[in-house]
This record gives sequence, C-alpha cells and structure tokens, in this order.
Amino acid sequence: MGVVGVGRLVATATCSAFRGVVEGSGEQVGQRLLLERVSFLASLCQELTWSLVASRWDEASLDVLAAGVDGRGEKLPSKGWMALRRLGWAGAAAPAEGVYVSDRVRRAAEEYAARTRACWLLGFAHQDGSLDALRARSVCAASALLLAAGGWFTFTHPTDEGYDLGSIPLGQALWSLGFVLLLMRFRPRSLPRWPWLDGLVRLFNARAVTIYLWHEVALILAVALTDRMWQVPFLEQYLPLGSDWFLFLLVWPLIAAAILAVGWTEDLASRKRPHPWPTKPPKKAPVAAPVRSSAAAENAARTPARKVADCMHDDSQEPARRP
Repeated sequence: MGVVGVGRLVATATCSAFRGVVEGSGEQVGQRLLLERVSFLASLCQELTWSLVASRWDEASLDVLAAGVDGRGEKLPSKGWMALRRLGWAGAAAPAEGVYVSDRVRRAAEEYAARTRACWLLGFAHQDGSLDALRARSVCAASALLLAAGGWFTFTHPTDEGYDLGSIPLGQALWSLGFVLLLMRFRPRSLPRWPWLDGLVRLFNARAVTIYLWHEVALILAVALTDRMWQVPFLEQYLPLGSDWFLFLLVWPLIAAAILAVGWTEDLASRKRPHPWPTKPPKKAPVAAPVRSSAAAENAARTPARKVADCMHDDSQEPARRP
C-alpha cells in the first residue's frame, strides 16, 4: 500500500497521511482505514519479531552471534536481516495461517530481532557475573569506543531523511551496545547526592516493565497528537511540530500518565503496597532493642555485691603467695 497524500514530511516516521491507495486495485482509502491497516502491519511485524527471538533464546545461538561468523567460517553481514538469513534462522518468523507477509515486512522483523540480540549478549554476561568481574576502567573505555564507532558510522552514512539511527543498522547496534554496557555494569540504584535524580532512578527501576510495555503506545499517540496540532494554525506557527525533539518531549507526559494509570500493578505483582509514583526510598523498619527476660533481670538483682567485687578484683596487685 503506497501513501500518496502526505500532509507534511517532518521526519523518518513522522508524517501526516490523509489517504492512501492500494497497489494493484487502485482503491483509495481514507485516514481511518489507513491507520487500521498500518496498525495491523506494525502488530504483525512485532509478532514475527518475537516469534523469531523466542526460537533462538538460548546461549548456543547467542554464542554464534558473538562469534560473528557462520557455519562455513565466513564473516556475517553487518545488516541484521541478512545475517539471520545467512544462519538459516529467518524461517522461524512464521505468520498465522492464511496471512500473507511480503518480504519487506519479513526483513523489518528480522532486522529488529537481530538488533535486540546484541544487547541480550550483555544480559547473559550480567546474569553469570562475568560483566561485574570486569574493571570499571575497562568497561568505560569499551563503552566509549562503541559509542564513538556508532556515532562515526552514523554521521558518515546518512540516509535521505538525515541521521536516523533506525535506518542505519550498524550505527544503531554499536551505539546501543555501548550505552547498555554502561547501564548493565554500573546500574545505579540510588544517588543520594542528587535527590531529584535519585527519585528519577528509583521511579525507572520500580516501573521498568510499565515503561517498556507502554512507551511504543505513547509514541504512536504522540505522533497522532502532533498530526492534530498541524491543523491548528496557532500551534503550527509557534510550536516546533516538525522537530524530533518536540515529539520526544511529548512522549514523556504520556508515559507518566501510563505510570499513574497502571504502574501500581507492578507493586501488586511483587506483593508490595501499591504506590502511584514511587520516587522515595522505602522506609526501613525500626530495629527493636534486645529485651531482657524477667528471669535474667531478677537474677542480676539478687547477685551479691561481694561476688561482683570479687569478679572485678585485680590479682596482679597482690604479692605472690608461697606454694
């Protein structure tokens, strides 16, 4: 399906599509039907991605990716979907019976699956403790090298839309790997010197699942809201609706709304008291002082003073007695 009526092209995936035309039949569809079909396509791509990931969720497959070579000893391609097809893993992404999936959609699912597995390598290294065994200086140096390599490759290989990591697989893989390496190695739990940052870290740790599950929904809603704002002359004139930074800032209030609405379910799942906005450290239970039994207190009261004096007497001050 090709989009023919684009209101404003502002970024790679941020455009206002008011109508579309079906290839082959020439049928024109409106904005609502176009949104339904694009949503179905996105959910289909996500389903294929996770089925492929689940089929290769084992240490042997991750070791193959970490080696970077196929069964014949040849180097794997830099593009993820090509690497998965070289290894023969792409067949695991099978759609439901009766659903036709074009090769373009399959490539998108395979590419996304390949990108995420690079970060899972770090997850296994964190789980078995090998990541924590590395020196902090070595981790920082490796992370800086990966970030620099990812940034260099991105700026030297721009797309038609500019410097978009989503369209530059190798640049995104290197940049994401370097960033996640720092978080997995140091993983800050609390920052008492900076109260506002400490609260933010605690919120992210306590609502990690909510943020992960709802950030894509928030992004879709942010794009829809931005499209509506283009139709208001005042907002179109005074707000940077065509900026990716505006879309990025608009996503966070929507994520915050999701945290307030459903985030408390994470507390219920972990058998904690539900809290709508967990930014404060949990209260420590007061440590009770040891209580002496009544029998021990009574015996201490009955101890003769002379016996206590004998226990405190220093024999070193007396002259030595003859045997």
